[in-house]
Amino acid sequence: MLSDTIADPKSGTIYYLEERPAEDGRSCIVACNGNQINDVLPKEYSARSRVHEYGGGSMAMGSDGRVIFTDMRTFGVFALSYSGTGSVEVTPLVEANAKLRFADFDMHPNYARWILAVREDHRDGEDVDKIRNEIVIIDTETKQSRVVIQGADFYAHPKFSPDGKKVSWGQWNHPDMVWTGSMLYVADWTSGDVGEHVYIAGEARKESIGEPKWSPDGTLWFASDRTGFWQLYYLEGGSGNSQYLKLKGMEDADFARPEWFLGASTFTCLTGNTIVAGFTKKASTRLLIIDKKTATYTEPDFPHLDGIFFDTVKRLSDSKFIMLGRTLISPQALYLLDTKAPALKRVIKTTADPSIPTSLYSLPQHISFPRLHEREKGGQVNAHTIFNPPHNPKYKAPAGTLPPLIVSVHGGPTLHTSQKMDVITQYWTSRGYAVANLNFAGSSGYGRVFRDALNGWLGVVDSSDAISCVDYLTKQGLCDGKRASIRGASGGGYCALQSIWIYPDVFKGAVSEYGIGNIRLCHEQTHKQESRYLYKLVFGDRTLSREEEDKIWEKRSAVFHAVKIKTPLLLLQGLDDKVVPPNQAKDMANVIQENGGEVKAVFFEGEGHGFRKASSRKRVVEEEEAWYRRFLIAE
Repeated sequence: MLSDTIADPKSGTIYYLEERPAEDGRSCIVACNGNQINDVLPKEYSARSRVHEYGGGSMAMGSDGRVIFTDMRTFGVFALSYSGTGSVEVTPLVEANAKLRFADFDMHPNYARWILAVREDHRDGEDVDKIRNEIVIIDTETKQSRVVIQGADFYAHPKFSPDGKKVSWGQWNHPDMVWTGSMLYVADWTSGDVGEHVYIAGEARKESIGEPKWSPDGTLWFASDRTGFWQLYYLEGGSGNSQYLKLKGMEDADFARPEWFLGASTFTCLTGNTIVAGFTKKASTRLLIIDKKTATYTEPDFPHLDGIFFDTVKRLSDSKFIMLGRTLISPQALYLLDTKAPALKRVIKTTADPSIPTSLYSLPQHISFPRLHEREKGGQVNAHTIFNPPHNPKYKAPAGTLPPLIVSVHGGPTLHTSQKMDVITQYWTSRGYAVANLNFAGSSGYGRVFRDALNGWLGVVDSSDAISCVDYLTKQGLCDGKRASIRGASGGGYCALQSIWIYPDVFKGAVSEYGIGNIRLCHEQTHKQESRYLYKLVFGDRTLSREEEDKIWEKRSAVFHAVKIKTPLLLLQGLDDKVVPPNQAKDMANVIQENGGEVKAVFFEGEGHGFRKASSRKRVVEEEEAWYRRFLIAE
């Protein structure tokens, strides 16, 4: 897996992170200069952050040509100097402290001494009310970090203007997440300090701001969902009133996404007039080259592109940029593109295995289906799925049969699945399974109204949409509805657990990877960023008594209804998970076993919220396939 691309306009060197499952999930910085690709991060380091637990923003390009990164193992901040000929030097920039986490770096354009960063301070304890999130300035001469912006619960995107005279940043407070309500501010930067904070845009619980950044001419750009979709706005010189860049035909497109991770970059400014932007419409993500002066755009010749990674669209020059993307028929790859020759694309790095022929790939299709269950909740008529039929040219299904179905539910729950090529989906379709990647009401990729449809109905709307999906695909003759399974990770695992107790006769198998079994316990035990999030998803804006809340918490938690679970359940859980504590999987397995149900729980040492080790990932697939063979295939 590749992520976190950055580029040095001066040398032309491109850097990216490569996750190494074979090295216990280490994140290695890789440099590409011309045709030379080299690992440049010594093996004792792993470039990954832990801010907000999910991390992101692990490295940044310094104005002096050095790569600024944080190390997962020591929590230190370092500068990496790469000569382009193999020589590497790593220099500590701030004293490592396991209680201080750093991410989202930006070096002053003229003075390499100053580096802005988001810092998460755990020195007063791990209680969510004691953890402090701030923007700090790292002084590379004294190797100290000093708070320059504080007071909000969370911060992101601290950025210097191109002339170094201003600073911009985003912030938000509980109970909001950054995509439900956040604000953009600007301040003067003078002599190592931040001046008066000037509010630009955003509103708690009503308007969210995404990806604020400066163009080379000093214009501040950002995305806002005030219209119902994340559209592009700009502020000339970083002051005055912001202006809406209305692009005809793109009014229902999102130019940002829910920022679970720091460091999001789905658009970049090549010049003061040329913007390259990934956009999402109906969960399909493609690319635009935008002319600011004329408010017009072109879509580059990029056949089958349908997936742009959230942190990877970066400027290399006035005409060149890099991005990580997928197409309908190719896995993740790092591309170098030139707006002056948009038909020419250079593939710098691909995650594809060349031994796998494309003839094995099942082509996806976007299907909207009626919400037949709990339709009055959430206010949406339809939900959606990305459907992949089984496909393998070497095999043919017996006449008169339909394929078993795997309903796969994304996490978040505000994420979404696009039509981009997914290796795991292809693994199942090449083995005779149909796969429906569910975009339930509450998913991103369809605008704010659809995204907000889950508020108050988590565990109801998502699970009922899974049932409606099975009903629709079965009636359309696309699968054998009597041999359906449901799977998901994190929030998707929660949906799977809810679905099998509320609708006990629909699924013949279920798989939950670090899914939430007790949502109240998760609400009480989870980390700071999500500590108020679940309350909104469960109760919405309703005012309820304590007794009424207790009943709803219980109804939305599958562990209290395990006696109703008839579906064979496979639980896969990391023992170091801080987002969904492993005791939830243990409690769920115990209750099901005590009531005579079919359950298997597999726990992974050294894994957190997501599996990074090659050995863990391999076993996950093996366990899941064995489960399906046993309960979906065997008579």
